[in-house]
Amino acid sequence: MTKNQWIALGVVAALIVIPVGLKLSRSETGKMVDVAPITLRALSPTVLASGSLTYESQVTLAPEVMGRVTDILVKEGDQVKRDQLLMRLDPRAPQAAIEQSEAQVRQARLSIDRRQVDFDTQTAKVKRFEALREKGMVDVNTLAELVSARDLAGVDLRTSREQLSQSLAQLRQAQEQLAKT
Repeated sequence: MTKNQWIALGVVAALIVIPVGLKLSRSETGKMVDVAPITLRALSPTVLASGSLTYESQVTLAPEVMGRVTDILVKEGDQVKRDQLLMRLDPRAPQAAIEQSEAQVRQARLSIDRRQVDFDTQTAKVKRFEALREKGMVDVNTLAELVSARDLAGVDLRTSREQLSQSLAQLRQAQEQLAKT
């Protein structure tokens, strides 16, 4: 063999021996596993899947009234029906609103009584002074002031009646709010 052939043979041998040597020097140890004796037992099926759930129908819940939740009557995932009670709200705030509205109604009724007395008094004064005016005992300006006072008393009476209507409406609204808790 010639010198060149020996060199070529050495290069080929090195190309074969080096990878084989590296492979052998990195001897892999096997994976560690748990070993157990064979026994009879039930298997629990599990499915590992990725994706997203879609619903036949999805509903967004929105409360009709605001309040603190005191009792939840369903669990997540339960099927519910229309008009089914899902939770209870603390009734104390709506109950306080009812009591406040009832007080406003009573106050408005008292205001009407007071304004009615004032209107009746002013009306009686106007009648007396009209009779005195016909006899010339009272001047026109005094009678005009009394008529004006009577008219203002009538306006105050109508205002009080409107306040009563408003207070009654607020009371009904507060009662409806309480019914929804």
